[in-house]
Amino acid sequence: MKIGILGDIHANIEALDAVLQSFQKSGVDRVLAVGDLVGYGADPSAVIHRIQSDRIVSVLGNHDAAVVGILVDLAYFNIYARSAALWTRKVLSEPELAYLRSLPLIHREPEFVVVHGSLDQPEEFNYIQTQRDAEQSLHFMEAPCRVCFVGHSHIPLGFLSNRAEPNRIEFTFASRIELAGFDRCLINVGSVGQPRDEDPRPVAAIYDTTNNVVMLQRVAYDFDRAAGKILAAGLPRVLAERLRFGV
Repeated sequence: MKIGILGDIHANIEALDAVLQSFQKSGVDRVLAVGDLVGYGADPSAVIHRIQSDRIVSVLGNHDAAVVGILVDLAYFNIYARSAALWTRKVLSEPELAYLRSLPLIHREPEFVVVHGSLDQPEEFNYIQTQRDAEQSLHFMEAPCRVCFVGHSHIPLGFLSNRAEPNRIEFTFASRIELAGFDRCLINVGSVGQPRDEDPRPVAAIYDTTNNVVMLQRVAYDFDRAAGKILAAGLPRVLAERLRFGV
């Protein structure tokens, strides 16, 4: 089976549609999302509609939580993120806001788990960027679950570990991550709607359970159109400009 994992869409419908089309071409059977469906971008309603209509399972991201006023205090957001969250709160309908409120912090399946930040403290939305950051989430995983998919930092990478060597955590920025030989794997799937690794192309993961591999796949999309919508909505210019540079 091939499972598509979407990270940090951030109300960018152009990027989301491009990734979903690439998933279809790759023979993906199911799709899940690590949260932050909204925030920053100009199409929160369109993204929520696509997620719902395609029956994509999503967890709650910190921007989703901030928009509906739970768990996250907007005072801790920078001025650009705060402006986007307040704008999003105004333009979403009550059913759309209710949908965001309904999202769980964690989605578990027998062999994998999906969370926005850290698995050990999902309500804190901690960033996982180093081996030390990954350690607690890796140790928090329970067999038979062996893969944890996260987002939040917008940087795609993997942390791999064996229980036989609990103090050794390998990391990789490879676009193809072989899981064989590891019994605990944490994969940051990057961002669909706002990449921050100096590559403006959306990135998303495909978990091939048959071949025991995770592929981080890039696609092209019309970022000028997405950026133009941000400007037309009156959102901060920096949110449009960063789409062009992947920062």
